Amino acid sequence: RPPITARWPGELCRRERAYRRVRSVVPAASPGDADLCVGSVPEDDRAVRRVRVRATEIETFDRASVIIPNSEFITGVVKNWTRTNTLGRIVIKIGVAYDSDPVQVRAILLEIAGAHPQVVQSPPAGAFLLGFGNIGLEFELRCVVADVEKGLAVRSDLHYAIMTRFREAGIEFARAG
Repeated sequence: RPPITARWPGELCRRERAYRRVRSVVPAASPGDADLCVGSVPEDDRAVRRVRVRATEIETFDRASVIIPNSEFITGVVKNWTRTNTLGRIVIKIGVAYDSDPVQVRAILLEIAGAHPQVVQSPPAGAFLLGFGNIGLEFELRCVVADVEKGLAVRSDLHYAIMTRFREAGIEFARAG
């Protein structure tokens, strides 16, 4: 079979699924089950590179190729991050000193998330005070990014911004000792 090339995003998936339906290359338990195609991101650090008759080639973040028998996708659980869209959630845990103003911490976290261009506005980001830890207040920032493949870069950007803004506001991170 000649290689399939895409002219626009998503075309490859449709053409690959059509080929599989017509040729019954990879039978599924029911229509639409675990649609994996070139470009899908079935895990947070992997991407589908090639779908063949007997196996699928997945490339890890470290550029290693993993060959998985297609029977694994039929009988096992598949988490496909980009099957229906490219949105993905980021969760950042932050611990601050007990003498920090929790309202100010929450406001800064929400402002930072709202200012990042890859963080979507709907659903809105959330900053939550999860509890009182042994060494400080425990917060969690949750937001949704437009492209899950850029999630690590967005997480890094948010970490840098949080550190900068907390230093400017005099908010100390929780630390032992």
